[in-house]
Formats: sequence, C-alpha cells, structure tokens
Amino acid sequence: MDDDRRTFGAEFNPTLLKSFLDHSPIVAFVKDEAGRYLYINPAMEALFGVRAADVEGGEAGAWLPADLAHTVRRHDAQVLETGSPLESSTPVPLQGTATAQWKIVRFPFPAPDGRRLVGGVAVDVTDLYDAQARLAESEQRYRHLVESGQGLICTHDMEGRLLSVNHAALAMTGYTAEQVIGQTMRAVLSPISREVFSLYLERMEHVGHDAGMMFVQAANGRELAWKYRNVRIDEPGKPSYVLGHAQDVTELREAELQLRQLAMTDDLTGLLNRRGFLVNGSRVLQDAVTHEKGAAVFYVDIDGLKAINDEHGHDAGSTLIVAAAEAMKNSFRAADVLARIGGDEFVALVIVPPDDIATITNRLRWHVDKFNGGSGLAYPLAMSIGVSRYESGNRLTLEGLVNAADAAMYRHKRPGATGPA
Repeated sequence: MDDDRRTFGAEFNPTLLKSFLDHSPIVAFVKDEAGRYLYINPAMEALFGVRAADVEGGEAGAWLPADLAHTVRRHDAQVLETGSPLESSTPVPLQGTATAQWKIVRFPFPAPDGRRLVGGVAVDVTDLYDAQARLAESEQRYRHLVESGQGLICTHDMEGRLLSVNHAALAMTGYTAEQVIGQTMRAVLSPISREVFSLYLERMEHVGHDAGMMFVQAANGRELAWKYRNVRIDEPGKPSYVLGHAQDVTELREAELQLRQLAMTDDLTGLLNRRGFLVNGSRVLQDAVTHEKGAAVFYVDIDGLKAINDEHGHDAGSTLIVAAAEAMKNSFRAADVLARIGGDEFVALVIVPPDDIATITNRLRWHVDKFNGGSGLAYPLAMSIGVSRYESGNRLTLEGLVNAADAAMYRHKRPGATGPA
C-alpha cells in the first residue's frame, strides 16, 4: 500500500492539479500579494465573461465593479495579514443585470519561490440564499401574525410549562412575559381548570390534540373563558411541545349567563321564577337525595292580594309582593332556593332536619309582623303557608313536593294566616 501511495503522489504533479481545476465546476483562482491574478480557471472565465489571458497579471479593480473590487482587496489583505482562511458570502454581478450570491473561501499558501499567495474557491449559493431569504420572510410574517394577531397563542412543554406567549394573550391577562414564561400553566388557571389540568396533559401525551374550554385567572383576578384547540408538535431530535391557540369567549359567556339569569329571575322581586326554581331546586334536592338529607318545600301565598289590587291599585299589590319577598329572604338561608312562581305565590326549598321547619316558620312570621308594624299601610301583609317534607327513601320529585305543599297550604288557608299547614 505504501508503494501505491508513493506512486500516486509521484503522478499527482502540478500539471495534473491544473487539469483538475480547469475541469472543475467550482470557481478557482490564485493571486499574488499585490492582488494580481496568477490563475483563473474556466469556470471563473464563464462566470464573469472574461478570458484568462486578459485577466492574469491584472488586478481585480481593472475588470470588477468598484464596490466588489474594494471588497476583494479587503478580504485578500485580511487573509495575508492573519495567515488564516476567510469564508465570505458575496453578491457577484453576472453578465447583463443578473446578480448571484457566491460563497468564497480564501486561504494563504506559499509559492515555491517563497512568495505569499492567496488561493480561492467559490460556489454559487444563490438558490440556497434565496431559499433562506424566503424562509426568513415567511418566519417574519408568521411572527408578525402571532405577535400582532388577536388570537391567543402559546406553546408549552409536555409538563405544562409555558415556553412562549403572544402579545394578545399577555395583554388580555395582564401578565408580563417574565411572570409566566417558564411557569406551569396551572399558575394562571382558575380552580375549575386547575383541577382537570393533569387530565388535559394526559390527552396531549396520548392523543396528541385536545379542544374545549379553559378558564384562566387574569392578573386582576377576573376569570376569563377561553375556547381552545391545542396540538402536540413532534420534531425529529427535539422534545415534543404543545402549540396552543385559543379564542376569548368571556364576554359571550357572561352575556349567556346574564340571559340565563334573566330567563330564570323574577323582575319585581329579584327572586328566581318558576323555571329558575325548578333548575336550581332540582340540583339541590338531588344533593339531598345523594347524601340522605332531609328537605322541605314551603309554599307561601299572599292572602287577599286581589282585593287589595282592586281597592288600592296594582302599585299597592306590588308593594306587598316585594315585602313578602323581603320577608322570605330574611327568613331563609342563602343556601335555600327561593322563588316567586305566580302573582302572589312563593316557594322555598330548604335542606333541614324536620325540627327546623317550625323555627323557619316562626322567623317568617316575625318578619311579616315587623313589616306590618312599621309599614304605615292601610292594608296588612298576610300569608298562608303550606309545607311538604322529603324524607330519605320517599320518591317525591321537586314538582311533587311543590304540589304537596300547595295542597297543604290550601287546606289550611284562612285570611291573615301566617302559620304552616
């Protein structure tokens, strides 16, 4: 093998090297310390539309544009001064008006007679340069879209730590990037979303995408409702992460809640209406059934309201309706479900032991008497009350309890009555 290497080395003489460069598609040149070209290969001749015989022995400034010739001299001088190779990317004007981007590597080397020479090779990287420029432009447009768009965009790792958050999301929540980047998303979620966040991460790990509602706690304490659609991004050789996009639906959700509240609220008293009572009361009664608690429904009717309306006008009747509602609000607890379900009819669902029913009734009677003692009205507030009880094991529904309390109230209804049936 050593003999083969020596034979190959002997055959690889300067003539063979020149033939190699002459047939290479890569541009090649050699210059002396004064910047004069000692050699250019045919590829360089074709690039600039010159002949080696016309160029060799001449300096670059004689046939290159002034700005390019200046750059060439500066790079040659740097190579000779440092004694190290220099890589540069240079726009090179071609024949006509075309311009190409070339990657040029210059390097110093000694001539046999001791002179210092500069050699160089160059390749056309115009296509690569254009592709990089298009990519950079595309990235800039994407960055502008992310940063300036109104969509709420973030990325987080597979453990939920935030990697990036766009300006719109920061502005909406009131946080700064320094406050949230690197922190787990749990830190900015409201309790209802915080409780299920681990399940969300499991879905992202095993399914790769997820969509739904997420509730975020803003810096000022306000709960924001975000409708999100997130997807896991897997890139070769890099840790997976989640790209999240959300739309703020807080105002829509608040409007829906207000409409729902209006649809379930009595305008005059502020209590629930019949629909609101059935919706909220069913949930409370189901809780009582689940936990085997006792419950009761109070059915309250204002006595003589029609006669008062006829004699004193509907404003007088409205005054008594509001007074009855206030008496009930003051007699029942905040956890009890109160409603006005008719013109002069009220109901209340309470979760209490049976012994508490009398206590509540006495408290309601006391508030009615208090109103009558201080109202100065020519007509008193009088109520009839019926009560139905739910005990563990019976099968009465909420509507069944209301009907039973209504029947009990009518069985014992009498003018001025305030005691329960």
